[in-house]
Amino acid sequence: MIGPAENADALKSWLSLLRASSAIKKDVDTKLRSTFDVSISRFDVLSALERGNRNGLRAGELSRQLFVSDGNTTQVMSKLITEGYVLKRTDKDDARAVLYSLSDEGKRLFDDMASVHGEWIQSIFGELTPEEMTVLKNTLDRLKPKNIDKGRE
Repeated sequence: MIGPAENADALKSWLSLLRASSAIKKDVDTKLRSTFDVSISRFDVLSALERGNRNGLRAGELSRQLFVSDGNTTQVMSKLITEGYVLKRTDKDDARAVLYSLSDEGKRLFDDMASVHGEWIQSIFGELTPEEMTVLKNTLDRLKPKNIDKGRE
């Protein structure tokens, strides 16, 4: 059985993780908005499409990759389509489904943003030694849902 001290340590760790994650996300979002007039949500969608299947991604797959609801994806996607950064077309294998992909303009914008975004992230994580980054990544990888679910058994 887990005691109060272990619970307190877990809660403190959880709060530290949330604070760091929120601060980094807010900083990157502010920089994306001021430099490219693009929110971090829109950057994330463009990033997922850039990494995705060359034929495009369905909205549901995009939502799963971004860990957001289909409604959030639709809301962000509509503006990206209107601005010409994302293409929407019917799936040739299933006429009921829609595929989203980057337009040439969306690819250019994402490439510009990705380069600068990488520099921002490097600047933030540059505070850590390579060894600390490895420990951080390995520790966070252990917190994936499958491991969290084990604690409920």
